Amino acid sequence: MLFKDYKSLSESNLNRAVIALAACWVVLLVVFGIGTIRVAGYASKAEKQVYNLSEMSNAASMLMQGSAVLTEHARLFVITGNRDYMDAYFKEAEEDQHRDKALAIVRKQNDPKLDNIFLEGLNASRELMQTEYHAMKLACQAYGIFGVPREVADYPLTMSEMSMSFDAKKAMAVDLLFNKEYSAAKLTITNAATEYSRMAGTQSESSVWYNVHRLNRNIMLMRLGLCASMAVFVGFMFVYLILGHHRQSQAKRLKEITAKSKEQERSIISDHLTQLPNRLGLSEFLSPKLANLSKETDLYAAYLDIDFFKSINDTYGHLEGDGVLCRVADVFRKVCGEYDAFCARIGGDEFVFVFRAADNAEAELFRFRVKDAVSASNEGQKIKVSISMGYTRCDTGELTEILRKADEMLYEDKKNKHMNVTH
Repeated sequence: MLFKDYKSLSESNLNRAVIALAACWVVLLVVFGIGTIRVAGYASKAEKQVYNLSEMSNAASMLMQGSAVLTEHARLFVITGNRDYMDAYFKEAEEDQHRDKALAIVRKQNDPKLDNIFLEGLNASRELMQTEYHAMKLACQAYGIFGVPREVADYPLTMSEMSMSFDAKKAMAVDLLFNKEYSAAKLTITNAATEYSRMAGTQSESSVWYNVHRLNRNIMLMRLGLCASMAVFVGFMFVYLILGHHRQSQAKRLKEITAKSKEQERSIISDHLTQLPNRLGLSEFLSPKLANLSKETDLYAAYLDIDFFKSINDTYGHLEGDGVLCRVADVFRKVCGEYDAFCARIGGDEFVFVFRAADNAEAELFRFRVKDAVSASNEGQKIKVSISMGYTRCDTGELTEILRKADEMLYEDKKNKHMNVTH
């Protein structure tokens, strides 16, 4: 109906309409051309500021990561006397050098005020190394370890320290790395990194918002161009009236299909018996985190199974065995809720936990909590169950490799149980 009488229009009127249409499109192209160039420019500036903010945030994280790695390995060395921890300590200090790499990022920003804040934390970390050398020197003498790095070998002990018994030296070494002074120094490092990240974020945010403001103004210019071009499309508005009902029907159908698809997807990634995620669910949960390990430094995976589960099936039947699996799964769900962890059943009586821990000592505590929770669930139950469990830090992007390492630890746990039973 809109163009019902188009044949009655004169040629001159049609020419004027064509000219008006052409002029409208020229205006549209000019406005959009100018707007696109300006928008791209301000978007590029904002993107650069966001990148700088990410770099500075990463620098703060690297400072804390480097300090945390040194602390963890120093503590584990003085507690266990395992030379591998000392080697790992000096690998971080002399090869990985997360703190020095972070300093290089900071100095690229060329901001003296931010430099001073960062250096406060970095210097505190470096000073803390003297305490760590002191503790490791005492531990070396307590454990009878020789051929150590120069920094530890040359650290001077007092006469009273030299005359201490081996047990006293070990106790003093542990105290040096766990006392209030050491914790206060660690807090100084954390506070400096946090303040650096906060100030860097504030400065970058201000610059980003300026560019975003300019970006919005130019987007408004482009919107004006859109408004000017609307006259071109007025003649075609009846299409939307005709297709409106069809679009609503399609949207409703798409919503139904999407809901059904999500339900099917949930069934695909869930274990039918225990309602825990299955191996595919584990992969979907863990893959994004493994792809971003630089920010997931406290991520651990644990592999576990139920001890003598085959005997349970053989003695009581598979239905009772399924009941045991469901009972254990309920325990694991409760553990996940308490410790913000993730658990999946990957086959048979085998489960995988994904959790966070500051170091191996905290991971060991998590393993104890899980085993204790399973043991507590045996109260009043006909079938008593226990589990074996091994864990490893997620330090590679390959899920299969992580599970292999955790499985090796699981084997060690089972072997230790067997030895204890034998003795």
